[in-house]
Amino acid sequence: MEYNLQAPEKTNWPEKLALLPKDDEGDINWSKAKTAGMIKPKPGLDEKATDLDTEDGVVELVPEGKPSDKAVFPHLPHTEILACPNCHPAIFKKRAGAAPITMKKIKAGEYCGRCHGPVTFGAKSCERCHPDQG
Repeated sequence: MEYNLQAPEKTNWPEKLALLPKDDEGDINWSKAKTAGMIKPKPGLDEKATDLDTEDGVVELVPEGKPSDKAVFPHLPHTEILACPNCHPAIFKKRAGAAPITMKKIKAGEYCGRCHGPVTFGAKSCERCHPDQG
């Protein structure tokens, strides 16, 4: 049996990430990077994983008694990069009202906060998710 004892070349991730397009707040615009062909997300970790269909539905989350706090979730920019099982059912149930999402929980890294904050834009610009707040 032969072994490859050569260490893989290390990637300078800060340098690579600096090349990606940014939004107005300086966060990486992953959707623009994908559209420009700068990134090509894998459909999964398994080598046999295949691309899944994208979903372009928009979910509106309206808190009871607070219609001006409505949040809008567009699936397309998410499903172009992530397969549905990344979020469903572990993070979000596919049933309206099943997740008690609050800004406090998002800022604590739950629900949307699993990615928004550590990976992509955080809760800095309210109008990005709450169109009536802008």
